[in-house]
Amino acid sequence: MKGKILMMIAVIAIVAALLISGCKDTAVEQEEVVSRRVTVEQWFEKYGETRVSDWWTTESNIMWWKPVPSEEYKLAAAVPYLDDPWWVANAYGLQQAATELGVTIDLYAADGYGDVEGQLAIMDDIMVGDYDGIAFAAVDSVGMTPSVTQAFAKNLFVAYNAVPTQDIRTLRVAYNNEMLGYVIGSETGKKWPNIKVVAFMGPPGLAWPDLIGEPMIRGLEENGCTILEKVYLEQDPAVIMARTEDILTTHPDVQGIICVTDYMAKNVIAALRGAGKKPGEIITAGEPIDPEGVEYMREGWYNLAATTEVVLGSRLSIWALVHMLEGNAIPANIYLESRAITLDTLDQELAAGLEGKEYAPSGWSPPTTMK
Repeated sequence: MKGKILMMIAVIAIVAALLISGCKDTAVEQEEVVSRRVTVEQWFEKYGETRVSDWWTTESNIMWWKPVPSEEYKLAAAVPYLDDPWWVANAYGLQQAATELGVTIDLYAADGYGDVEGQLAIMDDIMVGDYDGIAFAAVDSVGMTPSVTQAFAKNLFVAYNAVPTQDIRTLRVAYNNEMLGYVIGSETGKKWPNIKVVAFMGPPGLAWPDLIGEPMIRGLEENGCTILEKVYLEQDPAVIMARTEDILTTHPDVQGIICVTDYMAKNVIAALRGAGKKPGEIITAGEPIDPEGVEYMREGWYNLAATTEVVLGSRLSIWALVHMLEGNAIPANIYLESRAITLDTLDQELAAGLEGKEYAPSGWSPPTTMK
């Protein structure tokens, strides 16, 4: 009798274990397929329409924030253009995010800063394209605001990838404009104090040239530098080179042409070479640095570059989109480190890895669809 009872207990235990095991498997399967996504309206109801906190971060201390998507989201990314290595590096970061998160990203590029008409058409296409969210970099912070507002109204989440609009209900991920400009100006001034310079600010009528350029000027002036002229000009090689030639005539005593972008600095260098100047005769600075800029720095033409962590920034804009889709909170801004690179620190920076952080790997080009 005792043996029968023990046998019955054993059978019951086995059956119970099988049932529990089956429940566990079912629970795991259900957890894997249940979507946690929320609508834009639900998200704003939960968190409000004002973002309040700013994060300052580096790659090593933000990994905890990497989201785990509950489904394979279909996202879009809109950038001003892809003729600039900075925006190619930005696209490289988008590709990294697509791969690491298992999402799909379709990349759209306008024809440059100020191409509002072109980017409006792109946004119209995105808004009928069955996307879940947009990593957006505006060609014009004012002109593109209504389009972003419309995207939210159509249940599309938006995260700003470097260049925001005036709709500030979502976050921006990038360098801090003021810090970036100040690093360019103050570090240039510390290394070459009391020189006479011209400040190349960027395209007229846009917000970012002043947001970066004014702190740059302040940093220069704090170190005794004299600003001979503040110049606004389009990001066009012919325009930049012609204006540089004018500066050499108008201000024959100029000792530095300090720029808010390396794109301008490179074309300044081309004009200086054409005018017969020698490396280092007129100091140039800008942001960031790429392989061409590295060679210019070694040759003595490009004297100071500020970093922007462009690849990490675009990656985090995708992370933010996924967090919103998953119903999670986001900060107002995620700011990335800016530091100065000169010939004295160049080899150290290269050894630490500029490729894949400040510029895309050699030979890489942006695909239309990223997975």
